[in-house]
Amino acid sequence: MNMKKTLLLLTTLLFSVSAFAQDFAFGKITSEEMDMKKYDKDTSAHAVVLNEYGTSRIDLTNDYDVRLTFEYHTKIKFFDSKEFDSEGTIEIPVYNSDNMVYEEVEDIKGITFYKDDNGNIQQAQLDPKKILRVKDSKHWSTLRFAMPALRNGCVTEISYKLISPYLLNFHSWNFQDHIPKVNSVYEVHIPGIYVYSASLRGYLKLTRNQATLQPKCFTFGTGAADCSDIIYGISDVPAFIEEDYMTSPKNYRSAVNFELQEETNINTGSKTKVTKDWKDIDYLLKQDYGFGSQLKRKDLFKDKIASAIANKTTDLDKAKGIYAYIQKTIKWNERNDLESLDGVKQALENHTGSSGDINIALIDALNAGGIKTEAVMISTRAHGNLNKLYPN
Repeated sequence: MNMKKTLLLLTTLLFSVSAFAQDFAFGKITSEEMDMKKYDKDTSAHAVVLNEYGTSRIDLTNDYDVRLTFEYHTKIKFFDSKEFDSEGTIEIPVYNSDNMVYEEVEDIKGITFYKDDNGNIQQAQLDPKKILRVKDSKHWSTLRFAMPALRNGCVTEISYKLISPYLLNFHSWNFQDHIPKVNSVYEVHIPGIYVYSASLRGYLKLTRNQATLQPKCFTFGTGAADCSDIIYGISDVPAFIEEDYMTSPKNYRSAVNFELQEETNINTGSKTKVTKDWKDIDYLLKQDYGFGSQLKRKDLFKDKIASAIANKTTDLDKAKGIYAYIQKTIKWNERNDLESLDGVKQALENHTGSSGDINIALIDALNAGGIKTEAVMISTRAHGNLNKLYPN
């Protein structure tokens, strides 16, 4: 399977078209959708996305805070029960930072249309009380719910809104999934003071690619900016099938990804480069409190590891002794972190810490024992190919 990747710079210098994407009406069902027995373009499919629409907008709140609002709406037809687990259970990841700035999910709606034993169309609404929040780590939670009244031949429909202060996390859009889609449309609305690169991946060609310039749609203080409204769409999207020995589905699945490159102050016109070079990332990591600074704490371990390496003459034996010491001293708190967010000293005193605490403590302890050790950060295959020019 070949991958074609293009980079599009989103600026306000866009051609003007009159058409806008339209979300489809929620809670409407047709007899054709209910009576559908198979998807003609993929008769092996156990379910098909009848329609899918998403939009991401950068706007100002009433308090003049800049927010990124992502709205999602989809309708799925189930031919049998084999996709109930994967498509009938919905998960929405939500992020919060160290200063407790949260993403917020609003207006979650869900409905299942089905036929009763008499062949009459019935509907079951999602009970808001059955939407659960599961804390996955310090920074991530997941809103999870199961669609009601799932049965063969049913149609489910969901929609929700995710409001985020994190403009760096502009939502990607996967046109392809493991089930086929009749229609998939993504609309983005971006003020000209933000420059994003849009990366198209996959072998499918866009069947819809339109852009509109909206003059002075974003105002703040005395400044005003034009906005670009861009519509990406693909019809008759085939299911994405993972192949044996595939490096990562992200390298091949048809999708559009966004990365913030530059910001312009709307009132002064000054520009700030957001996308860093690899050398910038290297420098920032070395200065970071939770990473680079904590890698310089070998002084904490010099006395503590003395008994662990006593009477050991080879580096390998010393390393094994230090490894055993860390195992006994710091218990994993089941939190996965890259960094030592609270500091190695606190993890050592509390005898508990995250994966970041433990890994960095081991590096410090090895260096304290005279074994030269470096931290190596890797990106696993599941993340997809790295951009050699920009770390995204």
